[in-house]
This record gives sequence, structure tokens and C-alpha cells, in this order.
Amino acid sequence: KTEEAPTLKRGTNTKITTENTTEITTNKKTSCHKFETCDMEHAKLLFQLILETNPEHKEPNFEKWANEFRLIRERDKKTNQQIVYLLEWSQDHSFWKKNILSPSKLRKQWDRLVIEAKEEHEVKKNEQIRKHSGSHGRFAKEGYEKLPEPTKKWRELTDKEREESQQEYENNIEWLGEDA
Repeated sequence: KTEEAPTLKRGTNTKITTENTTEITTNKKTSCHKFETCDMEHAKLLFQLILETNPEHKEPNFEKWANEFRLIRERDKKTNQQIVYLLEWSQDHSFWKKNILSPSKLRKQWDRLVIEAKEEHEVKKNEQIRKHSGSHGRFAKEGYEKLPEPTKKWRELTDKEREESQQEYENNIEWLGEDA
């Protein structure tokens, strides 16, 4: 209810109003966290990966971290598989493991991380092709016995097994950049 009071000073247009407001409050607490179990799992995974590098790292607010992972899934449209892959990749990377210390940093740097992961994949793929290209490979003249164990295993695979292995590797990198 608003009431007009008479002017206090002569010659001014000042109005004094009185407002009666009734405020209703409740003591009911509602949770604003909408995260799912997978979001909390991502938060705990990131913390575990960080602890591998720095065992003294302060424990985070897991609910806030889980909520940030929810945003990555819902707003940024990233899958659980993409999140886990990039978490693990970033914490294995000498530069990024020092910089991705929270889900908000992961979210902020997502596109850049994807680009670097894809570039790294291309380099490894090209190295793999060079190593396994028969007479052009760096171990071709040294003989089978001097080959590193992964190369021996690769050469022992059938063509079909090699193709399946390569396809699986390609798929892991391919979906990473979807919607990026």
C-alpha cells in the first residue's frame, strides 16, 4: 500500500511514501545440485589423477566439481567417454597436468585440449606407419630380435588384427572432437 504524505519543504516536489511489505520465508532447504553419479565419478577421477602428480593437493569441494562436470555434459554436450578420455590425456601430458586442476579449467580449455590431443595422435600415427612400413622402417636392417617389444607384437598380429587395432585407435580420437 502506498500513501502520499504532504510535502516537507516549501517549493520542492519531494514525496514521502510508506510501503508495507509482508515477506514470507520458509526454512525449507532445497538442493540446487542436479549432478548425476557419473559427474561425481568424474570429479573423483580428476582428483585421483591430480594426486598421482601431487599427493599434497588439497581436497576439492566434490559437489561443486560434480556440478561443473554436469555442465560439461549438459551444456557443452560432451559424453562421459569424451570426458574421461580428455581427463586421462590431460593428466598424462607434461604441460596440461599442471594446468588442468579443476573441471572448470578442463571446460575452459576443452577445444584447445582436443586440438592438441588430435595433433599428438597424428604424430603417433605417422610414427607407427613409419616403424611398421617394412623396408622403410627404422628397424628393418637391425633384424627382428632387436625390435622393441611393442613392434614385435605388432608384426605378429594378422592383417585383420592390425586393422582392428588401428580402427579402434582411430575411433578413440575421432569421437573426441565431435561438436568441438
